[in-house]
Amino acid sequence: MRTLLIATVMTCMAATAHASGQKHFDRGLAAAEDGNHVAAIESYTDAIFSDDLSGELLSKTYNNRGLAHYRNGNHHAAVADFDRSLTIRPGNPVALNNRGLAFRALDRDQNAMRDFDAALKYDPAYTRAMFNRGKLLQELGRTRDAIEQYNELLLRDPDQAFGYKNRGKALRAAGRIDEALTDFDKVVELRPDYAYGYYYRGLTFLDLGLDSAARADIVAASDLRPGSKMIRRAAKRIGLN
Repeated sequence: MRTLLIATVMTCMAATAHASGQKHFDRGLAAAEDGNHVAAIESYTDAIFSDDLSGELLSKTYNNRGLAHYRNGNHHAAVADFDRSLTIRPGNPVALNNRGLAFRALDRDQNAMRDFDAALKYDPAYTRAMFNRGKLLQELGRTRDAIEQYNELLLRDPDQAFGYKNRGKALRAAGRIDEALTDFDKVVELRPDYAYGYYYRGLTFLDLGLDSAARADIVAASDLRPGSKMIRRAAKRIGLN
C-alpha cells in the first residue's frame, strides 16, 4: 500500500480575477474534491483559457490541474502542468512537492529528489515534502537517511501516523526491532482503524518471537482488510488459513 502526501491549492475569491476564470476554478476544485478528476481537468482548463486569472491564481490552477492529471494516471501531463505553475511562481513548495510525486511515478527518482529537496529549501517546515522525501530515500535503500528524515518529520508533526509507520518499517529493516515496535504501537494508537498498523506490528512481534501477540494483530488486520494479499500471506505464515 502506497501512502503519498499531496497538496491541493485552495483559494478564496480573488479580487484580481474576474468571475469567469474564478467560477471555472471553483468548479474544478469541487470536482476534484468529489474525486471526478476528468471534470476537474476540464474546469481548470476552462479557467486557464478564460484568460482573466491573476498570475497567482493561474499558477494555482496549473498546479491543481497537474494534480488532477496525476490522480488520473497521466503523469507526463502532470509534470508539464507543474512546470507551468513553477514558471509563474518559482520556488512554490507545493508545486515542487507535487512534481516530485509525478517524477516518482515516472521512475525519475533523481528529479523527484531534487524537487523534494527544493521544496524543503523554500519551506523547511513543509511536512508533506519531508514525508515524500523520506519515502523515496527508503525506496532507494538509504535507510539511515530515511530514518533521519522521518525523525525530523515527527518532531514537527508528532501525530503523523503514516510517518510512524514508515519510520517503523525503516527501523525494522535496519534491525532496530524494539524501536520499530514502539513506532507501530504509535500507529495503532493514532489510527486504530488502520489495518496495516496491526499488520506491521504483527510482523515485528514475529521478529521478537512473540507469536501470540503476532497472531492477535494479524487477526485484527485481517478483520479490517480481508482482501489484502499482504495480510493474507501473513495470516498463512502463522497458520491462520
